[in-house]
Amino acid sequence: MDFGDNENFTLAPGAVTEVRQKKLFVRLRKNISKKQRITFLNEIQAHLDLTFHSASDTHEMLKDLMVIREFIMYFFYFTSVICISLCTLMLWITFVANVRLNSRTFMVLRAVGCRKGQIARIILYEALSIVLSAFLLGVVVGVIVGVTLALQLVEVMVLPFRFTLPYKLVCVLFGLSMIAAVVGSMLPFRTIANKCISSGLRSL
Repeated sequence: MDFGDNENFTLAPGAVTEVRQKKLFVRLRKNISKKQRITFLNEIQAHLDLTFHSASDTHEMLKDLMVIREFIMYFFYFTSVICISLCTLMLWITFVANVRLNSRTFMVLRAVGCRKGQIARIILYEALSIVLSAFLLGVVVGVIVGVTLALQLVEVMVLPFRFTLPYKLVCVLFGLSMIAAVVGSMLPFRTIANKCISSGLRSL
């Protein structure tokens, strides 16, 4: 770097005035403003031969990447809501058919002394067991597939391996799955819960 005699720079004796490294990272203070950082970057670029060297602000690049990451996560949230809505519909259709097939059994259980709340808990426990097992299996399989693909990618690109589980997305999916299990199982049960035992058995 040739600062010249007219430049307002003072170098220590024996200071290196040429770039000898392939990559040089400069860490700035945390309390500097964005304008000061841009000014520093422009000062460096003014004394570089842009044919062979380039200067970039990694802080701004990381901010842009974080914005892209947020948009991707919002897309995942949107996709998750749609998938859970479809799963709720399928669960509701399945339990409608299940309740209709087992209506006589439910009426007989009520006839022998079972309360509506006990039968509702049976149906709810069945729905929760199905949804929880599917959720846990999906998380395990997804983590295995994600780690496998990430290892292959870092092996090709020679990058350090770092795995981060999106806990917020997992928690949102877990909550929506529980809501889907309750709604999809309790709505079909309400169609026969309000019927009398005698009328319910005669209608079967």
